[in-house]
Amino acid sequence: MLLSALCLLPLSVLAATRSLEWDVAYTTANPDGQFERRVMGVNGKWPPPAIELDYGDSLQLKVNNQLGDVVTGLHAHGLFQNGTNFYDGPVGVVQWYFQSHLITC
Repeated sequence: MLLSALCLLPLSVLAATRSLEWDVAYTTANPDGQFERRVMGVNGKWPPPAIELDYGDSLQLKVNNQLGDVVTGLHAHGLFQNGTNFYDGPVGVVQWYFQSHLITC
């Protein structure tokens, strides 16, 4: 009975908003197992943390660039950027959205 009642709730009722704050700065790590060197890390760690959300959740990500005069960008995997693909990828690169019967550029 409870399960069927939950199925009738709109998805937005079950959705959550997750807030994270990342400090992007240089740290020391051994990313390929060869030797330690300076890498860009998040909150003093490398590799950067994975972000896991459930369908319908929202993410508020505050990024503090502490790399001095170096510009950096964020790229997300596993997100459909339909209509906002200009927000995905490195600066100056756009990930195209393809659908079987429609190509949106």
